[in-house]
Amino acid sequence: MMKYYFVNPTAEFSMMGTNVELNRRSTYLAIEATNQPDPEDKFFVIYSGDGEWQVDVDDIDHCIGFLLERDELIFLGEGSEMSDEDAIDRLNGLNAM
Repeated sequence: MMKYYFVNPTAEFSMMGTNVELNRRSTYLAIEATNQPDPEDKFFVIYSGDGEWQVDVDDIDHCIGFLLERDELIFLGEGSEMSDEDAIDRLNGLNAM
């Protein structure tokens, strides 16, 4: 199990050279970026796609994402320990609203 956070970015973020972007009106999964130097307040925000494509539990280990700091995110509640499957089900449910 991993500790997941549900977040909204405070602004639009784009990955240069791609069509990958975080929309501030969408909700994303985030995990603590413990593999970074000085990881305090750094989070890896998992890009879950736009439109019809949604992240699948089989893809979560290979997802692309954004390294953002705490003040660039709005947290929807506290982080929770949960399985990858449960985290993705909740994420897809939040974005379906």
